Amino acid sequence: MKTFYRVRTLFASAFLLMTAAVTQADNGTVVTFNGGSNIADAVVSAGGSITFSGEGVSTSAQGTPVSWKNFTGLQFSDNRSAVTVTSQGGGSGDDPSSTTTISIVLPAPTYPDPVLLSDDNPTPPPVTTYDLSEATISATTSYPYTGQVVDLDYVVKYNGQTLHEGTDYTVGNTNFKNAGTYTLTVTGKGSYTGSKSATIKITRVKLTVHANDTTIAYGEALPELTCTITGFVNGEDTTVLTKQPVLTTEATATSPLGDYLINVEDADAANYLFDYRFGTLTIKPCPVTAAMLTLPDTTFVYNGQPVLPAYTVQRDTVTLTEGTDYIATIADNTNAGTAKLTIEGKGNYTASLDTTFVINKAMLTMKADTLTKVYGEENPELTFELTGFVNDEDTTALTKQPVIMTEATAESAVGDYAITINGGVADNYDFTYVDATLTITPYALTGDMLTLASDSVAYTGLPVMPVYQVLRDSVVLTENTDYTVTVTDHTQVGVATLTIEGTGNYVGQIDTTFVIYMKPSVEMAVNDSIVEPELDEKNKAVYQTDYAQIVISDYYAQPGTIVTLVVEPEAGWLLSGDSIKYSSPIDKVLVSTPTSYIANYTVPEEGLISINIHFIVDSVYVGVRDRKADDLRFEVIDRQTVRISGTEETTPVSVYDARGQLVDSEVMRHYGEILVRLSRQPQGLYMIKVNNTTFKVYRK
Repeated sequence: MKTFYRVRTLFASAFLLMTAAVTQADNGTVVTFNGGSNIADAVVSAGGSITFSGEGVSTSAQGTPVSWKNFTGLQFSDNRSAVTVTSQGGGSGDDPSSTTTISIVLPAPTYPDPVLLSDDNPTPPPVTTYDLSEATISATTSYPYTGQVVDLDYVVKYNGQTLHEGTDYTVGNTNFKNAGTYTLTVTGKGSYTGSKSATIKITRVKLTVHANDTTIAYGEALPELTCTITGFVNGEDTTVLTKQPVLTTEATATSPLGDYLINVEDADAANYLFDYRFGTLTIKPCPVTAAMLTLPDTTFVYNGQPVLPAYTVQRDTVTLTEGTDYIATIADNTNAGTAKLTIEGKGNYTASLDTTFVINKAMLTMKADTLTKVYGEENPELTFELTGFVNDEDTTALTKQPVIMTEATAESAVGDYAITINGGVADNYDFTYVDATLTITPYALTGDMLTLASDSVAYTGLPVMPVYQVLRDSVVLTENTDYTVTVTDHTQVGVATLTIEGTGNYVGQIDTTFVIYMKPSVEMAVNDSIVEPELDEKNKAVYQTDYAQIVISDYYAQPGTIVTLVVEPEAGWLLSGDSIKYSSPIDKVLVSTPTSYIANYTVPEEGLISINIHFIVDSVYVGVRDRKADDLRFEVIDRQTVRISGTEETTPVSVYDARGQLVDSEVMRHYGEILVRLSRQPQGLYMIKVNNTTFKVYRK
């Protein structure tokens, strides 16, 4: 029998109609959709899918059709009431993601009557019934717990014919979920009466309870013991346990190193059984850490011996024992610097830790010694005192000796000068420096420092000043800077006193005397006889500072007498010049050389004559001759150079001005002679001292 139903569907805001043909079959109802082209095109396009859902759906669509046209293959059970058909993907019209739902409401199926009632047969025949207790139930009777209602698998047959639920029988409670024993009861319906039962069991599922392994360090408190439970179904967890597992171990916080069993037991649950697995608690050595080490003092001072600091290694309130729990080593702990303490675990302790402590340098005091010297002396050796060494060490412990110095020199003036000390270096010492003072005291004048150019001076009628020099070693002292000079009784002939009194860098006083005498006359013979100038009692001739004067006076001569004037110095006398000035006429200069002058004068008439001749010195005039210096030869070789012969390589030569001050000159030595050049000096009188011999020259 074929029945047609009108199906109403909503799609794209419009109602569409389709026809579904339902055909009865032994194994259910087959629904065949015979839709028009509109519904087919609108519902599913190529690549889409179809899903059927609803009460009583026992078979889903097979395959993926491209349209609804002539689609068959959906089968329902007899207790169907509604079917929902949903198409997905592919889309329809302008919306490819649209979903079309078709709802089909099917009435309960009808079966053909075995006998058609009609007016000719108004009474139905008697109905035959069957006792369902004689039926058989073929079922799976044992199911594991799944956490869900069991999907029972059973078939009811009567005399080998399979009966249909809802047509031939109804089923009692089938909400079988938790572990236990249940009764499945079917009750006859329609042509069947009575009931039939079968026993269904749901068994507990086994859980595996594994105690978790754990590790602690020696001495630590035991951790909370845990376990891992696997095997739960349907997303269940330990909240379904009616009793949590109990975990125990024999280990304690003071147990020695090793592995200890962790036992687990006593869990319970309505739907589960338990498989227990042991775990292991491992006690390993405890690592020593920086927090365990206490070093009260971390700074020390070098003492020349190994530094052994006090320390403790403590874990919580337990003090560890050296040699049993750890080994301690100390390195670099003798010299100044950073030392290292190493704690290495032993026995129940492991690992190692390093810490450092500082050995500071010891302090040395370097104190410069206070010193004194006399002005002009070389500085004394600067010394210092060094204190603070430890462990019997001494200056050999210094890698660099200190530098001690002062700004004072041999030429420094009288006064106090700082002596500074610094720069010492040592591996194990620092330094404190204490400076000192070098005091320079005045130099005491002594008599041997004063030299007179001559101990006699010619009377002039005016106060006279002798030529002198104050000399310390080779240093000429300066008047009014190093000393003051006073001369007394120096106007008249007699004995005068020269007083030198130290000032500035000098102290003390020197007194000496010199003689003031009358100047003798100088006479020359005439004609061929030469008379030497008369000498004084000191065997020295008198000199003029700017010219040599030869006087011939009151000489009686006949007219026509020729007077020859000859100036020819002996050894030690030098004259030079280009002209002779005179007060009486001279007929002719016969000879004029640097060493001699010869002039003739003719007496005009008989009687007394007086001739006064001045020899003007252009370069150098020697007016004093030490006649005891016969081993030296002194001569002028040009207008500014004096040659001194008979000297040695080390013969001292000094040049002084008229006041006895040492002056700058060029002194050249060559093969037993000395050349003295006065080109740097202005016009004036100078004294050249060679050994103890003094020559006087005039630089014009």
